[in-house]
Amino acid sequence: MKLTKITILFLFITMTIFAQPEKFREKLKAKKEQIQAMKVAFITTELNLTSKEAESFWPIYNTFDDKQFEIRKTKLKGFLDKSANDDLSEKDANNILAQIDTTEDELYQL
Repeated sequence: MKLTKITILFLFITMTIFAQPEKFREKLKAKKEQIQAMKVAFITTELNLTSKEAESFWPIYNTFDDKQFEIRKTKLKGFLDKSANDDLSEKDANNILAQIDTTEDELYQL
């Protein structure tokens, strides 16, 4: 009887632990969607867009936003990973700074 209770308790704890990451991802996704909705509302209000202007503006803005996100995600994150190395020489650090500067220029041009 005691072994059964321990087994059931173990299974319950295991299921609870494995369910947490999914709940966290769902909450994170909901927060991102909420932030996105607030961003759209803010930009629309501040730019005082008419419905016709909004139809033209949002596809262009979303493309821009996606490209900007992708540049930051791939390039800048890679630079941060490289710079986390404790054995980074001054030459390597200067190369990373130059690459970051180039990436920032690319974001500006975008």
